[in-house]
Amino acid sequence: PTENINDLLKQAERALERGNPRGALDLSERAAEIAPGRARPWMLLGAAYDSLGQRSKAISAYRKCASATGPEAHECRGLISR
Repeated sequence: PTENINDLLKQAERALERGNPRGALDLSERAAEIAPGRARPWMLLGAAYDSLGQRSKAISAYRKCASATGPEAHECRGLISR
């Protein structure tokens, strides 16, 4: 079955809010596969990696976010340099 991108993103956000970065990682990876040109999946993926202490992977995800489409792209540029 085809997964709904918006549902995946909401679930990934909830997982992060509940302190489950591994769950968020899985969900945001799936969202990024479905919509690689959208910024939000990459931002959530970066946040999940940051929560897991994997900064280099987080920066890579934030870079993809920064070059993607969506209002989050600008925010991701700031997350790369923090």
